[in-house]
Amino acid sequence: MSLFLVERPDRGWVPAAVSSRLQSDWSMLERLERQLPVVEAIMLQTFRNGLALLQGVMKASRFPSRSLNRMSLTLCLCLAVRIG
Repeated sequence: MSLFLVERPDRGWVPAAVSSRLQSDWSMLERLERQLPVVEAIMLQTFRNGLALLQGVMKASRFPSRSLNRMSLTLCLCLAVRIG
């Protein structure tokens, strides 16, 4: 089984899987469902790390702070929509 993310226009990036097996394996699906909180925590931490890095770069740049705040807010909203 291969796990990956698929971008859906209505929901953003969602987990997906492919397998050559034809029957349903309910225990596997239950295990994957239990992993969702772990995956969500990892994705949220990755987002926060990237945002902190971006904020550091923006603070070090010479753009006016008002423009930076507007860009930061726009980027956060875009990322929140993509993740959510």
